[in-house]
Amino acid sequence: MTPYLKLIRISKHGWSALIYFIYFITRYAYDLLLNLPLSHRILLSVLYIVILMTMIFRYFYGSPVKYLQEYFVF
Repeated sequence: MTPYLKLIRISKHGWSALIYFIYFITRYAYDLLLNLPLSHRILLSVLYIVILMTMIFRYFYGSPVKYLQEYFVF
């Protein structure tokens, strides 16, 4: 059974399906990341951390662009 069919079958269980999906995608990304060269791993990790921190900042404070515009006024 393919992973997508597993997700369809498990999707009948609501939140547990969402948790399983997040776990499956995270495990897949982690395995993929381990097969990359070190420089690529560092760059991708930094990129993902920046995206995650931006999402958290936006959730609590709104758009981060308006705060950055204060520093880059022309």
